[in-house]
Amino acid sequence: MRDKEGKEFATALEIKTGKHHQVSYRGQVMIYSLLISERFLNANPDNILLYIMENPVKDGFEFLKQ
Repeated sequence: MRDKEGKEFATALEIKTGKHHQVSYRGQVMIYSLLISERFLNANPDNILLYIMENPVKDGFEFLKQ
């Protein structure tokens, strides 16, 4: 993803299709974030968990901070 200044970051994005929010989903994103931070110098500490079955979709976003 890119920030407002155009700087690129490697970001974990997990998309879930169900309406059930489970703690394990957050755990998945955190593990992906750790893997990204080990592999990339431009790792983003803010990550995204998106539930696409939410209504409206914009309310399905959870931004996860390390």
